[in-house]
Amino acid sequence: MTSHGFTAGRTFESEKVTLNSSVLGDYRSVIEATAEAYNEDYVPTIALAAIGIRTLLSGLGVPPGAVHVSQELQSHRAAKSGDTVYCHAEVTQSSRRGKGGEIVVLEFKVMDRESVLLLDGRTTLIIFEQE
Repeated sequence: MTSHGFTAGRTFESEKVTLNSSVLGDYRSVIEATAEAYNEDYVPTIALAAIGIRTLLSGLGVPPGAVHVSQELQSHRAAKSGDTVYCHAEVTQSSRRGKGGEIVVLEFKVMDRESVLLLDGRTTLIIFEQE
């Protein structure tokens, strides 16, 4: 079985992302948001999570075909449009399941430029062996 390099203890920090109108507009278009709540100064918690997880998964090199099977989130503070954020993640568990693939658990934090915690969470992926 191919190892994807997701060993427990591996850490990753994403590039900083500014929550500007382009980034938030991309999120709104994906979810087809039309509600006024999505046009306020505050960034919805789920948008912040989606932006953070997207940057982490691409930075960690998660291969195509990975399945996102669970998610836990805890919001600590709201982010505002214009804030700059980054994510820090750690692989807390990685176990191979024969031909079933590799189960990987990531714990992550989304922080602002002053390292104030905005959101933290845990996500579980199943990464299948590429043939």
